[in-house]
Amino acid sequence: MVQIHSPRLLYKNTMRFFYLIITGLSHVLPIPVARFVTRRIADFCYYTVYRKGRDAWISNIKLVFPEKGEREIKKLAREGFRNFAEFIYEFLLLPKINKRNLHKFMTPHGF
Repeated sequence: MVQIHSPRLLYKNTMRFFYLIITGLSHVLPIPVARFVTRRIADFCYYTVYRKGRDAWISNIKLVFPEKGEREIKKLAREGFRNFAEFIYEFLLLPKINKRNLHKFMTPHGF
């Protein structure tokens, strides 16, 4: 018998899959490569998996920046997805950060 999955279940499983990929990347790949892959995953989610969330981001950006054009609003929404994915990636890196490698993650200014 063929099982039909609900869109909600498909979304949940897809997001879990990407979470596992990002978690694996955070432990295996060099930081710049893992960031690049993380951003591509965010782009994939933006264009395919998370359309409902994308539309909500676009609506909110339109409210905040009514003067911006449609193209720029979509670009801001996509960048928001990318930034959120990078935040998740960096959060997963926290256990690996120590005094020796802290400079790889942040650049102090004004000291």
